[in-house]
Amino acid sequence: MIQRIQTIYLFFAAVAAFLLVLFPPMSFMTSEEATEQKIYTMDIRHVHEMMYDANDELVHAPHGALMDTWGLAALAMVVGVLSFADIFLYRKRILQARLNVFTIICALGYYGMMAMYAWLIVKRFDVDWYLEWSSALPLVIIILLSMAIHRILADEALVRSANRLR
Repeated sequence: MIQRIQTIYLFFAAVAAFLLVLFPPMSFMTSEEATEQKIYTMDIRHVHEMMYDANDELVHAPHGALMDTWGLAALAMVVGVLSFADIFLYRKRILQARLNVFTIICALGYYGMMAMYAWLIVKRFDVDWYLEWSSALPLVIIILLSMAIHRILADEALVRSANRLR
């Protein structure tokens, strides 16, 4: 049923997961003491080196990737596809709730994988790390999926109570 509130929660969770693919979750910068300021951006597939001049204009952005981070893209896509596919399982509410729990675990895994990549990049390039606004999206996804689980289980309880009255 498309008119259920958990459908809206699941849809927004899927949209947030697909936004994870578009925006970088972290950026890295060399320390203040370094002679040359370098900024590394971690988009969803690669880590790129960016060079800026004194006017904060992009001077040099090499085409080659310094490190592949495609695992983040794959995990974000899994979360998005599972959230979107979960909308159409409205007749199987228990399966829908269990799939939401698995999707929450995948969103937590996204944070774990992001932390692993951050640790590797900091160790490899000797840089400081900064979170971007999009790094909060997995938390938003977890909250939305938790609210959807609550509503799905409430629907299941309502259906079971209606079956007892028959």
